[in-house]
Amino acid sequence: MGYVILIVVVLAVVIIAATVTRRRGSARAVTYGSSPDTQLVSRRDVSPTPVLTPEATTQDIVNREFVADTADDLLDPHNPQHAQWVREHPDVETDEEYLEEHPEDTPKPPES
Repeated sequence: MGYVILIVVVLAVVIIAATVTRRRGSARAVTYGSSPDTQLVSRRDVSPTPVLTPEATTQDIVNREFVADTADDLLDPHNPQHAQWVREHPDVETDEEYLEEHPEDTPKPPES
């Protein structure tokens, strides 16, 4: 009976260690593969080249897609570079100039 308990404990430790090791390895976001130029003859010929894991690649794409558009930021009057951008683009009319030319688009005050 003692041997059975010892085997169960050892088996549990091995399974937990394997799970922790696997999670740690997948969390590093890089895996290794051979270079596409390498013609493999033996295992020693494999030159480890870092390759992003699919999760890291997806995260990279998400980070690029959700970065704010610089042009939209520069059109915001609260942006510190807004005044400089307006000086560099004199052909773009301001909101005040547009409203002077199009009085029908002037926002109306709320009625009480």
